[in-house]
Amino acid sequence: MNYSSTLGEDLRFGSWGKGTLAVITSLFSIVILPLVLIYIVEGLITEMGLEEELLSVFDPMMEMIWRFAIYGLPVVALAFFKKSYDKGSKAKLLFNLISLAYSILWIYFIFDGGAMTISVDTSSLFTDGDFSVENIDAVLMLNGFIIVMIGLILFKMLLAFTSYGSNREKYMEKFNETKADREYVPRIKTTFGYDLKHGSAGRGLGSAILKLILIMVIPYLIIHYSELIIEALELDTEMVEIFDVVLDLLYRVAFYGMPLVFLAFFTKFYEKGNKAWLMFRIIGLLYTIVWVWLIFEMGEFVLPFDTGILFEYGEYAFDGNDILQLAILIIVVYLLLKTVAALLTFRGKRKRYLRKLEESDGNQYRN
Repeated sequence: MNYSSTLGEDLRFGSWGKGTLAVITSLFSIVILPLVLIYIVEGLITEMGLEEELLSVFDPMMEMIWRFAIYGLPVVALAFFKKSYDKGSKAKLLFNLISLAYSILWIYFIFDGGAMTISVDTSSLFTDGDFSVENIDAVLMLNGFIIVMIGLILFKMLLAFTSYGSNREKYMEKFNETKADREYVPRIKTTFGYDLKHGSAGRGLGSAILKLILIMVIPYLIIHYSELIIEALELDTEMVEIFDVVLDLLYRVAFYGMPLVFLAFFTKFYEKGNKAWLMFRIIGLLYTIVWVWLIFEMGEFVLPFDTGILFEYGEYAFDGNDILQLAILIIVVYLLLKTVAALLTFRGKRKRYLRKLEESDGNQYRN
């Protein structure tokens, strides 16, 4: 029987996966990128050899970016709870409002209460004749800007209530469905052989065709019409050499990607919670790891041009090839995490899969 959920019940119906992904994304955009930006800008200023007097112009900006990152940490934490819950959930509404309320304080922290002072000593810059300017003080009054931002936040609070109301009925349908899954005690079980025989050819074909286009058809067209592309772009000799390397990569993408098209059919052919789905999902993810290594020549791929040092920290220096290897490693780790997520998804969806079978005709599935 359907009924309206309480805040306590909604708090128990969240997604750890969505929340964790939101934290990682927010941490990267709010904290890591701004701090990296500070590091890069300070390095550029040092290399440019600017006058010490002019460096003071950048100090307020660097401090503002620093405050943006440090005082943004609560926003990162709240991102977990905002994204864990679906629209229409009382828990999502609660954490949306808390996050937006903190955003008002965050803005004040970032802009130092609405005033940023820039003081530049120009005594050494303007000393021509009778004209002398020893110091320039500029106070940037940002109260008007802050008021506009607060107005937008308050408007977003209103939209949060609107979104909650418009999605509540849809959320309750999902809530009751999920609640029924969690309370369901399986009275039937299926063998792997049974699960292997039951799926949807339509879903499987759609997935296989999409993978076929992305992995094989598009690379083939680029390789086949490579000469026309070179002429159209009017590439010079050096760029042509680089383009040839890209074509080799695309060839390996298509050639070694053929099993992925085959596996895409079976992954979508079965429902989540089906034992056959779990098997093909894990095989597909593990082969994708192999596919990535094959594309980049088992980790021995080298960029066809000298990138120089792209990032340096203390005694450590990284060029383009080092960063490429790091990117490959990150992709592999991500795919391994998705493999673990597939196991968790199977466990989470298994009850629903069995419940649907039992509701249709459970007796025929008993062993």
